[in-house]
Amino acid sequence: MAPDVQCAQSGRETGRTRVMSLVIAVVLALQVAATFDLFPRILSRPSHVFWPFMDYPMYRFARYEGSIIERFRVLGRHVDGSEIEVTPSDLGLNFRKFRDILVGSLRAGDVPRVAAFAEVYRVRTGKPLVAMRVERHGHILTRDGLRPAPSVRLAEVPLHTP
Repeated sequence: MAPDVQCAQSGRETGRTRVMSLVIAVVLALQVAATFDLFPRILSRPSHVFWPFMDYPMYRFARYEGSIIERFRVLGRHVDGSEIEVTPSDLGLNFRKFRDILVGSLRAGDVPRVAAFAEVYRVRTGKPLVAMRVERHGHILTRDGLRPAPSVRLAEVPLHTP
């Protein structure tokens, strides 16, 4: 090969290598930022905001004695006053969407969004809901292991009756 052709090919390969290295570095930096919550004012958002970068909560912070390992329950109230637990499968959601979107909407009192989930529930089960609420359950980390935490009612959102 002529020296000019070799030099041109070498320059293109170097340029591609630099671009690929930059892309890889950006992806790794975004993953680290999402995982460890390095910039809490900018990046502390629900996990669906970071897709495809995940905010692995198990690595975000240490849990010490007395910490509560939370588990949220969503309860729906029917027209007759009876209550039923609403699960992610009732709404066709995965765990993260259920926690981030529905539980977050209930805690924020976002009536239109909660009403949309109640409508999905009605369509899937045939049972209308007049209210939904979220409770925090879970366990308290103690020196001797886990013990049940008292349940706490976090929020209730009344819905328009059908």
